[in-house]
Amino acid sequence: MHRVRYEPGTGLARDAAELDGPLSFIGTGGGLRTRQWEYALGYRGISGVTRGAREVQTELKATSPDEAARLRHVFDRDVMAGTPGSIVVDGEWRTSAYVVGSEPGTIYGAYLSTTLKIVLVDGVWRRWHTESFPISVPQGGSFLDLPYDLPYDLAQPAPVTSLAGSDWFPAPVRIIVYGPASSPELSIGGNRYSFDVEVPDGGYLVCDGLEHTIKVTGPYGDVTDAFASGERGGGQGSGSYCFEPVPAGTSHVTWDNSFGFDVQWAEEEGEPPW
Repeated sequence: MHRVRYEPGTGLARDAAELDGPLSFIGTGGGLRTRQWEYALGYRGISGVTRGAREVQTELKATSPDEAARLRHVFDRDVMAGTPGSIVVDGEWRTSAYVVGSEPGTIYGAYLSTTLKIVLVDGVWRRWHTESFPISVPQGGSFLDLPYDLPYDLAQPAPVTSLAGSDWFPAPVRIIVYGPASSPELSIGGNRYSFDVEVPDGGYLVCDGLEHTIKVTGPYGDVTDAFASGERGGGQGSGSYCFEPVPAGTSHVTWDNSFGFDVQWAEEEGEPPW
């Protein structure tokens, strides 16, 4: 059975709603599993293909009027604040959403059912993956001197030089560079990600290809907008675009080994797993 959870965009984490019982549950959540592309019809084809925000409906059942009222407040607060919550399936797949309405169904004692109208803001579900690329000691050097009189030490593990992406589609990516780093640059699958900025010791840079933002956080938590530092070349597909999605399959990764970094990429689907 899949676990479904609504995490509010405003308020506290304790306000989250478990939607798989016992106080409230949506069953299979059929409406959440609808999938829809937007497109324009053309001559023998389609164009402008995208997945945007869309409305879906799914039934919610509750065994407690108090819990139903609490959920209504949680949902409405997010809508009023303009801050979408997240619907999370299996603790991994998530999408941003507003619950914008409900239509009552069965009401019997403490039991009630209602059909929720939900706006899926992203139009897709995402599951994030992370691969780390730490600074590596040059091969041939000693890595760990054992406290025994042995004719060998432990060798440095082989550095990670590849990234296993989605099996099917290019994926949006976040690159996190850890300082100190001066004008860090790296390559994934033939695309160069370059940033003309200083990342201080104890700080880090985040280039978010989903939000198209670049920010540097200092060692004391101060955040600087570094959008102008990212090289954008001729845009996506040019070979030097800092927001380039990572390609499907396995990609070769290169950098000068003067800094460590993480690559986070988002697996995207039109519907959560069954």
